[in-house]
Amino acid sequence: MSRQARPVQVPRDWVPFGWQGIKVLVPPEWTPAALTGTYEEGYFRLDGPDQPRLEVKWAQNRGFVDVERVVSRYLQSLTKGRDGRKIDVAESTKSGLKMPRERSSVRYFHWRGEQEAFGAAWYCRTCERTMLFQTMGPVGAQVQELAEKLLAGLDDHPDEDRCLWSLYEFSCEVPTSFRLVGQRLLTGLLELDFERGRDRLRIARWGLANVALRDTSLEEWLRDKNRKQWRSFSVELRPVQVNGHQGLAIAGPTNIPWLHLAAIGLRMLGRHYPDVLRGAAWVCEPGNKIYHVEAVVDPADEEGIAAIIQSISCHRKEGA
Repeated sequence: MSRQARPVQVPRDWVPFGWQGIKVLVPPEWTPAALTGTYEEGYFRLDGPDQPRLEVKWAQNRGFVDVERVVSRYLQSLTKGRDGRKIDVAESTKSGLKMPRERSSVRYFHWRGEQEAFGAAWYCRTCERTMLFQTMGPVGAQVQELAEKLLAGLDDHPDEDRCLWSLYEFSCEVPTSFRLVGQRLLTGLLELDFERGRDRLRIARWGLANVALRDTSLEEWLRDKNRKQWRSFSVELRPVQVNGHQGLAIAGPTNIPWLHLAAIGLRMLGRHYPDVLRGAAWVCEPGNKIYHVEAVVDPADEEGIAAIIQSISCHRKEGA
């Protein structure tokens, strides 16, 4: 009787990175270096302290996908524009890499030059996306073992109707019906903007809260920061506990009369229409950051916004 291979163990200190419906557990020192595209087609790269370590590309396809051709074209592209430097490419049967979870039409590959990479490509019938994954590292630095651990902690689509967005020690869960339409990833500011039809959702994290609020209150700071965005609403801010911190609940109907009347008329016909502002803001003292979540939605969607706020883990607890 043949002995079964031991399952690949993902290190316990690895952290989730989540983007466009893809979730992967990675070493905590890895950070995003490139984030492009949409849910339907895109790319991200995570870098370690010394060099790029992980690349994932995806594209949505319906019908037959020739994964073999996808990999062959990618490997051919590696020989272009590299000043004649030799790259050795291994066929799938010689890469030694194994996928710990069942995938459709998996093709493995391995290439070696000044560094080496182990990768895989497959088609996911659930999200209808073709995935191209590769892990890079110094030659002989156990890159294959690293790739297997990353694949063991990778999900190419959400299991439920909520999508994890996690990067730079920030994470939240947003309904899959929302699509990312804008992002600002700056020193001191992380902001993600989503849309779902006419609904709008904004999630932001500001750093150095003690500096931002040195001569002002959270309410005054919020009203100043959002003066332009809130001009179409009668915004009320009231004290509330948010995720264990003292914060402010954000609420207000539209102050545009025709929009309010249109929303009432549509609701009488059984249709939703976004005409209210809902959200919350709070200061996380342990992390020294300000969190701000707000959405323009139909009043019936208030519970959904509350769930998004509750999904945010704003600081690492002791012993976690």
